Amino acid sequence: MKRAKKIETIFKVTTPMFMAGNSQQQAEFRIPSLLGALRFWYRATAPGNLALNIPALRKAEAKLFGSTGTGQAGFLVRANSGQITIADADKARWAQNKHGICYLGYGAMNFRGEVQRNYIQEGSTISISFIFRPPLKDADVEGLQRAIKALSLFGGMGSRSRRGFGSVTLTSLKDEEGKELWRPPRTREELHNAIREFITSIGIKNIAGLPVYTAFTSSSRIILSKTSQNPINLLDSIGREMIRYRSYGRRNKDGDHTLPGSKEKAEQFFAPDHDLLLSLNQNPDPGKHPRRVAFGLPHNYFFGSTQVDITGEQSERRASPLFIHIHQLEKEYAAVLACLPAKFLPDGEHIKMVVRKNKQILTESKAPCNFDPRVISDFLARIPEALEVVI
Repeated sequence: MKRAKKIETIFKVTTPMFMAGNSQQQAEFRIPSLLGALRFWYRATAPGNLALNIPALRKAEAKLFGSTGTGQAGFLVRANSGQITIADADKARWAQNKHGICYLGYGAMNFRGEVQRNYIQEGSTISISFIFRPPLKDADVEGLQRAIKALSLFGGMGSRSRRGFGSVTLTSLKDEEGKELWRPPRTREELHNAIREFITSIGIKNIAGLPVYTAFTSSSRIILSKTSQNPINLLDSIGREMIRYRSYGRRNKDGDHTLPGSKEKAEQFFAPDHDLLLSLNQNPDPGKHPRRVAFGLPHNYFFGSTQVDITGEQSERRASPLFIHIHQLEKEYAAVLACLPAKFLPDGEHIKMVVRKNKQILTESKAPCNFDPRVISDFLARIPEALEVVI
C-alpha cells in the first residue's frame, strides 16, 4: 500500500500565546485555532492567478480546508503537545514595568502589568503532522505549505496575535520521506532574503490597488526591526514606539503632557484627532473622523469622565492591517512588521463616533470612511535601524 502523503512540522512559540477553548482562563493548544490561522494566511498569500479570481480562490480554499458545501478538509491534523508549557497568569512577572507590552497586549493583561489569563509559554514547541487525503494535487499541498511558511514569517495564534503575541517560528518542515523543505533563517539578513524569496514566489507585483480582503499586494510593506536577545523586550520596544506615535499624553503637575508611566514628553503627532473628538459636543457633524482609525476598530478615547467610542456604522470591528511578528533566529530575535492594506470598510459605510458620559450618550456623529495608509507607513518609518523588504 502506498504511504499517505504528509508533511511534518515543528513550530517554536516565541512570545506568550493566549489560546484557549471554552474557558478563556484555561490555556490550551487548539487545532481549530491553528486551522483558522492557516486559512487566513492561505488567502492572504494567494498567488496572482487566485488573488484576482475570488470564486476560484474560494473553491481552492474549500477543497483544501473543507467547508459546509464541500465537506471535510483534504488533510488530517495530528498535534503533539507534549512540549507545551502552560504558564499561570498569577505568577507572570514579564509584563511588569513594560508599558509597550501592556499596550500591545491590553485585554490579556492590564496597564499595571498584571497578566489576566493563563497562556502557552514562549519556548514551547508544537509538532504537527498534516496527512493528505487523496486525490489532492501538488498545487493543494503547495498551498498548505505556503500558508505554513506565511504563518511562521508574519503571524501568530491566539488573542492579540496581530500585535505580536503567540508568534511562532517554523523550525522544521519535512515531507513523508524526511526531506527538509525549509531552512530556518539564522540571521536578520537570511530572514530578509527568505521573506523576499517567499513574496517573489507568490507573484504579488501583478496585484495592484486595495483588495476586498486582507492580502499581500504591491501596496504591502514589510520591515524587519533590529535584533534583540530577548523576545519580550523586543516586543515591548515596538509597543513603546507605538505609544510614542499614537499617544496624546497625560498632563502632569507641571502642565506638560507625558507618556504613560514615563517622564518622556508626548509628541502629540495626532493632536488634530484629539481636538476633533474633544469638540464633538459643540460640533456633532465634523465631516471627518480620526486618522488613527487606520490601526483598526473599535478604539476609545477618554477625556476625564467622558468617553468617545469609534466604530464602523454597521461593522463594529475592523482588524488592523498591521501585523507584528517576533521571529526567532539562531542566537537572537527580530520583529517582522507587515502592513497589508485592504478595503477598510464596505463601500458607503461611515465611521461612527459616540460620546458618552457616565454611560449616557451625549452625541452621536458619523463621517464618511477615509482610510489613510500613510498613518501606518509613517509608523513603520519610526522603527529604529529597520530593514525593508522591497516588494
